[in-house]
Amino acid sequence: MSGEQQDMTLPDEVQHAESDMGCLRTLPRAIYYSLRLLFSQYLGNPKQRLSLIERLHAKGIMNDHLYLIARGRELYKGKRYEEAFTSWSIALHMKFSILVSWWDYVLAAFWSGHYSEALRVLDRRLQRHPRDADAWFWNIRACVLNELARYEEAIDSVDRALAINPQYVFALCTKGEILTAVGQYGNAIIWLEKAIQGKEYSAWKYLAVALRGLGREEEAQQAEAKGRAAYR
Repeated sequence: MSGEQQDMTLPDEVQHAESDMGCLRTLPRAIYYSLRLLFSQYLGNPKQRLSLIERLHAKGIMNDHLYLIARGRELYKGKRYEEAFTSWSIALHMKFSILVSWWDYVLAAFWSGHYSEALRVLDRRLQRHPRDADAWFWNIRACVLNELARYEEAIDSVDRALAINPQYVFALCTKGEILTAVGQYGNAIIWLEKAIQGKEYSAWKYLAVALRGLGREEEAQQAEAKGRAAYR
């Protein structure tokens, strides 16, 4: 670094936020502003917060690790899952952090197509905390396995989810989706209709595929139309 004095003037948004932070201001500045950014909603949307993150990092107020975590968080909120996953992956390779929840990381990996990584984290979680595996856990694991074309394992996982909560509509839909993928169209329709009754409207898409697989084209088109109408 040159001998010139570094410009540490803080963005206006951060300066205006200081008045209500109380005793947190006794923390080192990098931690203080990072926590403020991570857990506060004082800026209106992810795009604004992302801009602030970049400025804090550029000024040296936020270190590389916290920058990548905070950046990933805002990218995730903005549904930019591939970028969020990349940012968090780099941060977590630097060192572990409790500021990245394992379920957000799994979902970012899943939605960005990194299915093997999502499964790795899920299975590590299962190994370390088997009693914490709830219906949500087994359902997302089934979704990951389905994308990896590991259908028998996917069915086993979704059945575990339904054993915990037989009315869990996301698992009802997932089971129908998996059965559709393996060509068990008649059985799939049963589960997908249950999911639709539970107002899981994404099931219409898979119901149309199952009906079409049985040669029931007119009904498949009706299912597609009902699915589109459900999201209007």
